[in-house]
Amino acid sequence: MSDEELVSQVVQGNISAYEHIVSRYEPKLRKYINYLLSSTEHTDDILQETFINAYVNINSFNLSKKFSSWLYRIAHNKAIDYVRKTSGFRINIGLDILPISIFDKETPESAYEKEMISKSVKHCLTQLPLSYKEILTLYYLEDKSYEEIRDILHLNINNIGVRLSRGKKILRDICEKGENNV
Repeated sequence: MSDEELVSQVVQGNISAYEHIVSRYEPKLRKYINYLLSSTEHTDDILQETFINAYVNINSFNLSKKFSSWLYRIAHNKAIDYVRKTSGFRINIGLDILPISIFDKETPESAYEKEMISKSVKHCLTQLPLSYKEILTLYYLEDKSYEEIRDILHLNINNIGVRLSRGKKILRDICEKGENNV
């Protein structure tokens, strides 16, 4: 069944259809929320709030839109709200699964060099502004299209491209600056 068919059934009162939605999206949203939070101890709470909020507001979902983008937007808002409420809570991206090539760096030939670059980029990423972490996470880690990112972050397509480009450049600059200070 498609997401939209399940949503239609939920709107008609079929609670088991919502259970299918939860089982379909729980692993994906858990992964996304974990990318945004540096601690996984609050992931379950944010995930639960996401599914409760989606269920309560399911009647407001526009069936002509993509359901996954709507649900990711709710999860995104819940995670960002949590980050803003908890001072000192850092945003993190699980960079160990990002290909180094997305940062316009040549892939080092030796495993040691790759590991050192990965550690350096992870450290630099903690210094990246949230608006760029969001874009990098959705595009490279969640494999979302520009259109899906537009729906999740409420940005226009041009801004998405600009933020991706700037985010990679800022990350590269932060990493290069850090190398000079070592």
